[in-house]
Amino acid sequence: MSEVKPSSHGIVVELKENGIHTAISDANYNPKLHRKVRDLKAGESVRTYAPRKPEPLSEVVDQSAPATQGPKPGSVEK
Repeated sequence: MSEVKPSSHGIVVELKENGIHTAISDANYNPKLHRKVRDLKAGESVRTYAPRKPEPLSEVVDQSAPATQGPKPGSVEK
């Protein structure tokens, strides 16, 4: 088995390829593919785990700062 301490319910991992959080059983943990985030809490299971939805970009991006655009492709600046 891997170097992850066994848990009774499973673990939450981050996929190294794309950063998505998912729940897996200990037996499916692969340190080349996963980074352990935490053990599942009581009442959570691998099948029922639902990661939090990411924040909408409108909340992350500062709306007060105007977006700057460069020249359009194919246009020549004078």
